[in-house]
Amino acid sequence: MAQSDGHASGVAKAVLWLKENFDKPFSIKLIAQETNMSPSGLHHHFKTLTNMTPLQYQKHLRLQEARRLLLVEAMDASAAAYQVG
Repeated sequence: MAQSDGHASGVAKAVLWLKENFDKPFSIKLIAQETNMSPSGLHHHFKTLTNMTPLQYQKHLRLQEARRLLLVEAMDASAAAYQVG
């Protein structure tokens, strides 16, 4: 049980990192170091808990932000795409 909580905590840290840095390139190795997990363990537990890989999650965040920029900020598509990475 405690091991499972550790994995959930690591994935939560990874999700937070991705939310704060979605517009920047990342590597699984970097996030794994930030969360004290192995790259393969992070990838496995991230997918188990979010039903997405970290890269898919980053793309999802980028698309959400681009949509917000288009609708709320009335930004054109190319500017929104550039801003979200």
